[in-house]
Amino acid sequence: MSKIFAGVFFGVFIGALAYETLNRSNPELVQRIRNKVSKKLDDYLGPIETIEEGAQPE
Repeated sequence: MSKIFAGVFFGVFIGALAYETLNRSNPELVQRIRNKVSKKLDDYLGPIETIEEGAQPE
């Protein structure tokens, strides 16, 4: 269990470090990636919102 916790902590730390490094060196690239990920999540989560409102899914 402690190895899994250490691995998750290490992965999150390395991911955050890579994100900050990339964001400081090339903020335009990070902004484009954020926009693409946000759009994909909106597309994926969109039908759930329409179902909750009572509309028929597409």
